[in-house]
Amino acid sequence: MQPRLQSKALSLYVRNLFKYKGLPEYKGLFSIGKEIYQDNGEIYNEGFAIDEENLRILKARIEAIFIDDTKSKPGRV
Repeated sequence: MQPRLQSKALSLYVRNLFKYKGLPEYKGLFSIGKEIYQDNGEIYNEGFAIDEENLRILKARIEAIFIDDTKSKPGRV
């Protein structure tokens, strides 16, 4: 088992790989990931690539979950 490292901060991102890398083979691809900043100064980066159509589907599903969640809780609009 690896020792658990304490993190200072977590950063989530969605990057347009074509704009980020500038290579034509990345056109229409996006990177979704997280950066975890550790107390020891290291940065761990995890993520995956996704095409634009699937990114839109994922975004719609996430929005539906949050909208449904806010409607189901009393006192929320």
